[in-house]
Amino acid sequence: MVYRPLLIIALGPTGSGKGSIPDKVSKILKRQITFEKILIDDLVENHPFYKKQIKRIVKKSNNINTIINNKKYIEQFNKAYFKTRKDIHCNTKKVNAGKIISCDKQNDTKLKNAIYNKKNIVFESTGEYFPQWLFDTYKKKLNNYDIILAWSVVSLCELINRNNKRVKMSLEPFIKSIKDKSPELPTGPRLPDMDFNSFKSKIKLIQKTFIDTAQKCIHPKCNFRILVFNNETRQQPEKALIYDSFKYNKKNIISANKKYRT
Repeated sequence: MVYRPLLIIALGPTGSGKGSIPDKVSKILKRQITFEKILIDDLVENHPFYKKQIKRIVKKSNNINTIINNKKYIEQFNKAYFKTRKDIHCNTKKVNAGKIISCDKQNDTKLKNAIYNKKNIVFESTGEYFPQWLFDTYKKKLNNYDIILAWSVVSLCELINRNNKRVKMSLEPFIKSIKDKSPELPTGPRLPDMDFNSFKSKIKLIQKTFIDTAQKCIHPKCNFRILVFNNETRQQPEKALIYDSFKYNKKNIISANKKYRT
């Protein structure tokens, strides 16, 4: 059987397990698929400039708990992230080149090339807003794609626990490499705002995006399929799947959305 190329838009907050979505979708579709992953964080977190900025920040306090629980550090990490993402040449061999090609631009070019070459693609977003720009920019090309919007849902308390663990696991080797004066720093850690109310506000936006999209897109009304996976625990994709726009009706939308609650 000849398949059309597949575009998966993986949606969910930081720590919800978006990285597991491609494998889950492949198993639901009963296909072995190789994907081109469009991940802006990979470009930023591995950039020498970002690592250098994070090194400068964490050297002020090598205490992980102090860094995690201080708003000042969150702001400094975010500032370093977005400066690297938007203002620094993404090609590290051309950092001092006259024309800056940002990591945003390089990521967009990678996405464009993948779409024009009809590759299977995974594109990640938090899902706080519907990625309408993607459909507007590549409207004609995406007509040749099977498109899946896949939400990864985890309760708010579990999200905060996961992100605390993730930050500690990335900060520990980074700080150790600084102390050991290692010539090569590991991937630069991110420091999301793990304040309960901040996370809750983002979750509400994601909930609204899902509800609005799902209510408009009962099959076959839309040119994409919606899948929602419960990533609270490890289980087979078939059991983790809690919503499929090709099979369920509007009554299931609210049920799936409740999985985000604390």
